[in-house]
Amino acid sequence: MADQILNIALGRIAELYNRVDLNDPTNAVLTIVVVDSTTADATIKDLDTLALILAEALTAEVTNTNYARIELVDTDL
Repeated sequence: MADQILNIALGRIAELYNRVDLNDPTNAVLTIVVVDSTTADATIKDLDTLALILAEALTAEVTNTNYARIELVDTDL
């Protein structure tokens, strides 16, 4: 299992975390999603949105039993 930081987010992780922590914009969340993919890592890193990642032919969100996306709000951080 590997983690990915998309190119669009490089250098912005702290900023995105702080925006959720400060609730800016209102109701901002960090969403954790697990995907199953055989698409090359380099290809996935160049995609800008979760919708584009899930639209890749060889990529899908997992469907394991009891799996659910995790959404972290300001009170969770």
